[in-house]
Amino acid sequence: MNLSNSVFEEFFMNKISKEDLLHEMECGNPQFEETLKKELEIVISTKDKKRLEYLIYTLLLTEDNINIHSYVNILNELLISDWHEQHENIAMILQKIHSPKSVNYLKKAIYLKPKYLEWDENCAFEIKCIWALGYIKNQDAKEVLEKLLKEKNKLLAENAKRQLEKMRSLK
Repeated sequence: MNLSNSVFEEFFMNKISKEDLLHEMECGNPQFEETLKKELEIVISTKDKKRLEYLIYTLLLTEDNINIHSYVNILNELLISDWHEQHENIAMILQKIHSPKSVNYLKKAIYLKPKYLEWDENCAFEIKCIWALGYIKNQDAKEVLEKLLKEKNKLLAENAKRQLEKMRSLK
Protein backbone atom coordinates (compact mmCIF):
# COMPACT_ATOMS: atom_id res chain seq x y z
CA MET A 1 0.00 0.00 0.00
CA ASN A 2 1.67 3.16 -1.23
CA LEU A 3 0.29 6.49 0.00
CA SER A 4 3.64 8.24 -0.23
CA ASN A 5 3.96 11.80 -1.47
CA SER A 6 6.15 10.59 -4.33
CA VAL A 7 3.40 8.44 -5.87
CA PHE A 8 1.05 11.44 -5.87
CA GLU A 9 3.74 13.67 -7.33
CA GLU A 10 4.28 11.15 -10.13
CA PHE A 11 0.55 11.18 -10.81
CA PHE A 12 0.25 14.98 -10.80
CA MET A 13 3.25 15.24 -13.14
CA ASN A 14 1.49 12.77 -15.49
CA LYS A 15 4.18 10.14 -15.02
CA ILE A 16 1.61 7.55 -13.94
CA SER A 17 -2.07 7.15 -14.79
CA LYS A 18 -5.05 7.31 -12.43
CA GLU A 19 -5.28 3.52 -12.70
CA ASP A 20 -1.62 3.20 -11.71
CA LEU A 21 -2.18 5.52 -8.76
CA LEU A 22 -5.18 3.48 -7.58
CA HIS A 23 -3.16 0.28 -8.00
CA GLU A 24 -0.31 1.74 -5.94
CA MET A 25 -2.72 2.85 -3.21
CA GLU A 26 -4.35 -0.60 -3.04
CA CYS A 27 -7.70 0.94 -2.12
CA GLY A 28 -9.26 -2.54 -2.28
CA ASN A 29 -6.98 -3.72 0.53
CA PRO A 30 -8.93 -4.28 3.76
CA GLN A 31 -6.32 -2.17 5.61
CA PHE A 32 -6.64 0.80 3.23
CA GLU A 33 -9.27 2.74 5.19
CA GLU A 34 -7.51 2.34 8.51
CA THR A 35 -4.20 3.37 6.96
CA LEU A 36 -5.77 6.43 5.37
CA LYS A 37 -7.33 7.46 8.71
CA LYS A 38 -3.98 7.08 10.47
CA GLU A 39 -2.29 9.15 7.76
CA LEU A 40 -4.91 11.89 8.17
CA GLU A 41 -4.39 11.90 11.93
CA ILE A 42 -0.64 12.24 11.43
CA VAL A 43 -1.23 15.15 9.04
CA ILE A 44 -3.39 16.90 11.64
CA SER A 45 -0.60 16.66 14.20
CA THR A 46 2.18 17.67 11.77
CA LYS A 47 0.10 20.28 9.89
CA ASP A 48 1.59 19.19 6.57
CA LYS A 49 -0.39 21.12 3.92
CA LYS A 50 0.96 19.27 0.90
CA ARG A 51 0.38 15.86 2.47
CA LEU A 52 -3.17 16.84 3.39
CA GLU A 53 -3.82 17.86 -0.21
CA TYR A 54 -2.79 14.36 -1.36
CA LEU A 55 -4.88 12.62 1.29
CA ILE A 56 -8.00 14.70 0.58
CA TYR A 57 -7.52 13.89 -3.10
CA THR A 58 -7.35 10.22 -2.07
CA LEU A 59 -10.71 10.54 -0.29
CA LEU A 60 -12.26 12.16 -3.36
CA LEU A 61 -10.76 9.54 -5.65
CA THR A 62 -11.77 6.51 -3.58
CA GLU A 63 -15.05 7.70 -2.01
CA ASP A 64 -17.07 5.04 -3.87
CA ASN A 65 -14.79 2.26 -2.61
CA ILE A 66 -14.65 3.20 1.07
CA ASN A 67 -16.98 4.04 3.93
CA ILE A 68 -16.62 7.81 3.54
CA HIS A 69 -18.88 8.32 6.59
CA SER A 70 -16.21 6.91 8.88
CA TYR A 71 -14.05 9.99 8.19
CA VAL A 72 -16.58 12.54 9.44
CA ASN A 73 -14.84 13.33 12.74
CA ILE A 74 -11.47 13.90 11.09
CA LEU A 75 -13.03 16.02 8.34
CA ASN A 76 -15.00 18.08 10.86
CA GLU A 77 -11.78 18.88 12.71
CA LEU A 78 -9.99 19.75 9.48
CA LEU A 79 -12.86 21.96 8.31
CA ILE A 80 -12.28 24.46 11.11
CA SER A 81 -8.48 24.25 11.13
CA ASP A 82 -6.72 27.27 9.67
CA TRP A 83 -3.33 25.78 8.71
CA HIS A 84 -4.28 24.27 5.34
CA GLU A 85 -5.99 25.14 2.05
CA GLN A 86 -8.40 22.24 1.57
CA HIS A 87 -11.52 23.78 3.11
CA GLU A 88 -13.63 23.75 -0.05
CA ASN A 89 -12.81 20.11 -0.81
CA ILE A 90 -13.57 19.12 2.77
CA ALA A 91 -16.91 20.97 2.66
CA MET A 92 -17.79 19.09 -0.56
CA ILE A 93 -17.00 15.75 1.07
CA LEU A 94 -19.04 16.68 4.15
CA GLN A 95 -21.95 17.55 1.86
CA LYS A 96 -21.79 14.02 0.46
CA ILE A 97 -21.65 12.55 3.97
CA HIS A 98 -24.43 14.86 5.31
CA SER A 99 -23.87 13.87 8.92
CA PRO A 100 -25.67 15.68 11.74
CA LYS A 101 -22.29 15.61 13.53
CA SER A 102 -21.08 18.25 11.06
CA VAL A 103 -23.68 20.96 11.71
CA ASN A 104 -21.73 22.92 14.35
CA TYR A 105 -18.48 22.58 12.38
CA LEU A 106 -20.11 23.85 9.21
CA LYS A 107 -21.61 26.75 11.15
CA LYS A 108 -18.17 27.68 12.53
CA ALA A 109 -16.56 27.25 9.12
CA ILE A 110 -18.90 29.78 7.52
CA TYR A 111 -17.28 32.43 9.73
CA LEU A 112 -13.73 31.00 9.63
CA LYS A 113 -12.47 33.34 6.86
CA PRO A 114 -9.20 31.54 5.97
CA LYS A 115 -6.53 34.02 4.86
CA TYR A 116 -5.95 32.27 1.54
CA LEU A 117 -9.63 32.82 0.64
CA GLU A 118 -9.79 36.54 1.53
CA TRP A 119 -9.84 37.41 -2.19
CA ASP A 120 -13.01 35.39 -2.85
CA GLU A 121 -15.89 37.87 -2.87
CA ASN A 122 -18.16 35.10 -4.16
CA CYS A 123 -17.82 33.20 -0.87
CA ALA A 124 -17.43 29.80 -2.57
CA PHE A 125 -16.24 28.06 0.60
CA GLU A 126 -18.98 29.51 2.77
CA ILE A 127 -21.61 28.61 0.18
CA LYS A 128 -20.32 25.03 0.05
CA CYS A 129 -20.80 24.90 3.83
CA ILE A 130 -24.35 26.24 3.45
CA TRP A 131 -25.11 23.60 0.84
CA ALA A 132 -23.70 20.90 3.11
CA LEU A 133 -26.07 22.12 5.84
CA GLY A 134 -28.93 21.90 3.37
CA TYR A 135 -28.08 18.26 2.68
CA ILE A 136 -28.12 17.40 6.37
CA LYS A 137 -31.80 18.34 6.56
CA ASN A 138 -32.22 18.14 10.33
CA GLN A 139 -33.57 20.71 12.78
CA ASP A 140 -30.11 21.92 13.84
CA ALA A 141 -29.08 22.54 10.23
CA LYS A 142 -32.39 24.27 9.58
CA GLU A 143 -31.82 26.60 12.55
CA VAL A 144 -28.35 27.55 11.31
CA LEU A 145 -29.74 28.27 7.85
CA GLU A 146 -32.57 30.35 9.31
CA LYS A 147 -30.04 32.48 11.23
CA LEU A 148 -28.10 32.96 8.01
CA LEU A 149 -31.18 34.56 6.43
CA LYS A 150 -30.34 37.64 8.52
CA GLU A 151 -26.71 37.66 7.36
CA LYS A 152 -25.44 41.02 6.03
CA ASN A 153 -23.71 39.18 3.19
CA LYS A 154 -26.53 38.76 0.68
CA LEU A 155 -24.82 35.82 -1.08
CA LEU A 156 -24.86 33.84 2.14
CA ALA A 157 -28.42 34.85 2.99
CA GLU A 158 -29.66 33.96 -0.51
CA ASN A 159 -27.97 30.54 -0.48
CA ALA A 160 -29.37 29.82 2.98
CA LYS A 161 -32.82 30.73 1.65
CA ARG A 162 -32.40 28.34 -1.30
CA GLN A 163 -31.36 25.49 0.98
CA LEU A 164 -34.34 26.10 3.27
CA GLU A 165 -36.67 26.14 0.26
CA LYS A 166 -35.18 22.81 -0.88
CA MET A 167 -35.72 21.35 2.59
CA ARG A 168 -39.35 22.46 2.59
CA SER A 169 -40.02 21.11 -0.92
CA LEU A 170 -38.72 17.68 0.06
CA LYS A 171 -41.21 17.28 2.93
